[in-house]
Amino acid sequence: MIKLIFYEDLKDIEELEKGTYIFSDIECLDPVQTEQTLSCEERLFNSKGKNYLLNHPTCSIRPYELLRNLH
Repeated sequence: MIKLIFYEDLKDIEELEKGTYIFSDIECLDPVQTEQTLSCEERLFNSKGKNYLLNHPTCSIRPYELLRNLH
């Protein structure tokens, strides 16, 4: 099952469900959304349940960088 969570809604979510998470469109985040996303990443990393994070919101390579590297 796939569930979408919008960046705008992260601040209102108290507990994240167990699962696998992928941050998308991270290059489009403003500074406030980036901070909220980092907070979410910390909660996922520190949670007692078994969560998987497939990309880090600030350390993952951006699409343009990826294309340049692949070229």
